[in-house]
Amino acid sequence: PDADKGSVENFVDDPPDEADLSAKLRFLKAEHPAFPFRDELARLVTQYVHVNRYFKVDPSWQPSANAEVLVQLANRNPLTAYRSDTERLVSELLARAGQYESIIRPYAEKMADWVAGAAGRRARKGPLIEATGALLSNPKLREFWDDPEHQELKQRVEKFRETLLTGDPLVVEARKGKGTVMAFLTPAAPTPIPRRDYGWNNWANEMPFTYVPMILSIHDYMASLSRSANVIAVDQIVGTDPEIRLDQKRYLPRVELWYQAEGDPNPLPIEVVTAREVKGEYVTRLKPLRGPGHYLVKLNQPTAEGDPEAATTAKGEPEEWPVGFNVATAQECDLGRIAERDIRDQMAEGLHRGAMKMAMNQSTAFVNDRQWFTADPLSGATAAIENRSWSDYSWVLFLFVLVLGVESFLAMLFSHHLGAGGTAAERVSRRAA
Repeated sequence: PDADKGSVENFVDDPPDEADLSAKLRFLKAEHPAFPFRDELARLVTQYVHVNRYFKVDPSWQPSANAEVLVQLANRNPLTAYRSDTERLVSELLARAGQYESIIRPYAEKMADWVAGAAGRRARKGPLIEATGALLSNPKLREFWDDPEHQELKQRVEKFRETLLTGDPLVVEARKGKGTVMAFLTPAAPTPIPRRDYGWNNWANEMPFTYVPMILSIHDYMASLSRSANVIAVDQIVGTDPEIRLDQKRYLPRVELWYQAEGDPNPLPIEVVTAREVKGEYVTRLKPLRGPGHYLVKLNQPTAEGDPEAATTAKGEPEEWPVGFNVATAQECDLGRIAERDIRDQMAEGLHRGAMKMAMNQSTAFVNDRQWFTADPLSGATAAIENRSWSDYSWVLFLFVLVLGVESFLAMLFSHHLGAGGTAAERVSRRAA
């Protein structure tokens, strides 16, 4: 978009103030997964990212139950707009300081001195924000603020500080239909502005070491929402048992799994699962009971009357999700070695995330306390044989001698042997005579 070509969009164009070292924006959801900035890195981003032009949200807009502001710009109003409010607060603080005057006066004078030169300081409110924050958080002033007579003054200081901090929304997240939308009110790219020596913002070209991780984190975050937005990956791998999460406001806990054989246009029901409730969602896992192939996940399906396991009130239209389970051929027959430590870690992770749902410290202790591996699997058998005496095998020798004796006896009993009467030919001739 180009505001210089007669656009009716509500732009705010504010050239960068290089002398302003205070925070230019605030992350209102400090642990939000889309913005992986913590501690010192968060300070760098808020201090050095300049948003010079952006779309202004209607001042009358208030976030609904389905929307929230994730990133907020600093207050862009000129410092001169707060001169009179600052002077009144300074006067009242000093009037009520009493025994705490030595503590309050430095803060009050810092505030007064800063607004005294407001005309040449554009929208720089950093010293005012620092002074009011220090007044409210100083432990030596705890009794001063706990005094009932100072409650109204404390509320005024808190409200004044919040006004100094609060600017226009920069990033808004909202649920829309079956999905989630995250709106940035300034371009993601380093878009130049015609006839200006600055662009819409400097995030991508001057702070890429924070911009690229943010884009990747936003992608991962939005992709993770697909599970609760009735979309799961169609292509699954046999053995992974993918998890699905269903919004309780839209789905019943009854999940039907159907299998469609190749060449058969009619799928067959193979399993009905009741998903468990976890923090406002129904959670279950898909198991391809017929192996690789094409499956259908059916939700909010009409059920037969009298079915004791079926919910009676559908929360949305019936839906069918196609899911294909394939064999991971690219990962088969991997004979690469794996360290024993890695195997133990994977075993512990399986006990923690699998059906057992063991605590991580318990699963780790269970795996590490058992002997799963041995360096020489034959060492035990060899030692056992070496420790045996020959007396342990004497019965084998006796049996062998006995067999030899029986064989000799049978040979003598059934064989033709020479006697005292001469040769066999002579005996035959005598019988004939």
